[in-house]
This record gives sequence, C-alpha cells and structure tokens, in this order.
Amino acid sequence: TGELPFGDGPTLRSAGAAPPVEHLPRDAPDGLDRLLERLLASDPAARPSSLREVAEVLRGHAPPYGALAGALAIVVCQACGARLRPGLRLCLACGKAAVRFARAQGTTDRWIIRLTHAEEDERFLRRLGAFLETVADGPVPSLNFVIGDARMYSSAEQKSRIKLPVPLVADADEQAAVELERRLRAEGMKVTRHSFAKAQRDRGTSGVMIAAGVAGAVCGLALFPVAGILAGVLALAAGAGVAIAGGVRYSGARRISTTPPLVRLREAPAALPASDALVARIARMLEAPLSDDVRHVVGELAVQVQRLADHRAAFVGPTAELELVIAPLTPLVDVIERIVDSLRRIEAGLAELDEGVLVRRLAQSEARGEPRTVREPILRGLDALRGLEDERTAQLRRLLEAASLLGRTVELGLRTQDAERADLRLLERAMRSLES
Repeated sequence: TGELPFGDGPTLRSAGAAPPVEHLPRDAPDGLDRLLERLLASDPAARPSSLREVAEVLRGHAPPYGALAGALAIVVCQACGARLRPGLRLCLACGKAAVRFARAQGTTDRWIIRLTHAEEDERFLRRLGAFLETVADGPVPSLNFVIGDARMYSSAEQKSRIKLPVPLVADADEQAAVELERRLRAEGMKVTRHSFAKAQRDRGTSGVMIAAGVAGAVCGLALFPVAGILAGVLALAAGAGVAIAGGVRYSGARRISTTPPLVRLREAPAALPASDALVARIARMLEAPLSDDVRHVVGELAVQVQRLADHRAAFVGPTAELELVIAPLTPLVDVIERIVDSLRRIEAGLAELDEGVLVRRLAQSEARGEPRTVREPILRGLDALRGLEDERTAQLRRLLEAASLLGRTVELGLRTQDAERADLRLLERAMRSLES
C-alpha cells in the first residue's frame, strides 16, 4: 500500500481494527485484504498461528480460511499453463504478464474501444486476432473487414463483412479502457476510446440541435415576406446547418452506443508481453530453455525490475532524481543478456556431452585393450565437458554478481520517494479519519 499500517505515529499499532487496505494494487488477488486483517488483528489469538498457515493460504488451499482460500487460489498463466505466485502478475515460466482488464460495473459507466482503420495485410489481421483472443471471453469472430470503397464488395460480401469503425470491446471500465487503448496502439492499431455515458448525452444534445435547426429553418421561411429574401435565406441556411450538424452528431453517437462489439472482455487475467521495456527484455530471456538455477535468478530479476517499474509508474511528481538513480539498470541488463546467452550456449554444449556415457565408453575401451588412438576422441570429449563446466561456473558467478548489482540499484530506486505522492497519502489518511 506504500504506507505503514497504523500511520507514522510513535507506536507500532493503535487501538481498534486494522485500517482498510483499499489502496492495494489493482491486480492484487481478491481476498488479500481479509488475510491482512487477520495478520494485523489486535488479539494475537485471531492471527494466523504460523508462517506455514499463511503460506498455505497464499497457495490457495487453507481450510480454516474457507472462502478466502478460494479467493487466493493460484492463478494459472493463460499463455503456458504455469502457476503464478499469488499477487505476482509476471509468469516466471514464459515471461508473460497476467493483465486484468476490469469490466465496468454498470451499464452507463462502461467504455468503448473502437477500431477506426484496418488493413488486408495478413500480419495486421494476425496481430489483431491474437490480441483479441488473449483478452476475449469466448471465440473471436472472423476478422473480415470492409476496407476502402464499399462499392468494391457485392451486397452479400457487405453483409458478411465488418464495417469500420467497429467497437472491439464495449464493457471496459475507464482504467481498463486506457490500458487497452495504449496496448492496442503499441501493436500498431488505430483505435479511439469513448465513454458510453458521453455518447448517450451527445445523442440527447444532438436531438436538441436538430429540433433547434428545424425551428430556425422554419423561421427563415417565415421571414421571406417579412424581413426580406436575404434575411430569410440566412436564417434558413443557419437552421439547416444546425440541423445537419445535429444529425451527423446524432448518427455518430448512435453508432458508438448501439453497434455491438466484436468481443466481450474476459474476467480472468490475460497473458500479454510485459509493458515495461526493461521487464520485457528480462522476460524474453525466460522464453528460451534455461536450466533451473539460471531461470530462478533471471525470474527474480524480472520480479525486482517489475516492482521498480510499478514504483516509477506511481510517481506523480518530478522523476529526474529517480531516473538518475536507476540509470545503471540498462547497461546491467545488457550485461545480463550477454551472460544468459553464454550460459544458454554452454548448456546446449553440455547437453550433447553425457559424462556417464563417455566414462562407460572409456572404461570399455580400456578393458578391451584398444589403442590410445581409439580413446583420444573420448578423452577430448571429457576435456571439453570439464572446460564447459568450468566456463559455466564462471559465467554463473558473473550472473550472480550482476544480479546483486541490479538488486542494489532497484532498492535505491524504491527508496527514492515521491514527495507529492507522500502528501497525497497524508491527505487520504486525514480524509479517512474525518469520515470515520
């Protein structure tokens, strides 16, 4: 939450219940607040009895917690099927991020993402289809768009094809809509974001404009014999212009609010590439085969950098000091990429040299009394095996040293506080005190 549980006072805790934890990150698992309430309970008997019990709750199967165990059930990565740590949205098996695009709670507070341009290029359609399949609740319809002049298509084709602009989704809340728009634009899609409530208001305003325009035009006709031809023509033109503008606006607002979307947002998290550039670079290292010890180090690095990326995104004030502190991260990631590539190459070489097989072949050759020339390839293989193992040990030591430096840089970045955000937290705490 970014703050101490009972404020910054001289005591560790205060009387009464624990403070609300509605500040939890948006993607925190449901039910985590209930676990925190028990951990912070005033009565020690109400707290979990051991760390093992807390661990079982976080794993999603702790009977004493009833519904809480299900609420904190392990989330499975949609991309590769691996289990994610509770509260961690980065899959350490494939490097994809579990992103939840929340649906709007009501009908009027939903947001619409519209696709305004499409291409017949197969790569464009594949990218759009892959993104929609990741975030959609159910199958994605065939992406056959009317592109260019509609007269190029037969009547049957026009009925079967999708006319632009078209809503991709129409049930997102505002924050999800902002994130969807950003990610779609990053994929090269031309999209716009619209509020359903605003579209409804625009329809009402447009109706008033049409009525006023028609009234103005009628007044213009009535002015012909009274105020002269020029005044009548001007009034008629102004009224017609207002009516036409209102009609165009009404038509656009109606299309936004009534055209059915291509897909409905899924409730479960979607597996997408990490949005932060450095996190994405480290996550890509996890995509290729790695030994368990190397994968563990790289995965922990990805988690640390993700924490720093979240910290940086939460800044509301100047970030110059933070950017200066974390400047070494990019060259460190460069070094780590090179080390991991070397380790991957070494491990591929080790996979081709089975020590047990080589030793057995050497023993068989000696037992048969074969000449040394027969054993020389086996001995060279064993020498190569020892050399690769020594090289791997050296590279793994370098990786751990680089990981330690990166971890220190991340910690320095996390300690760089945002004065404006600290003021906001104080203000929020004061408001909660007043409300209670």
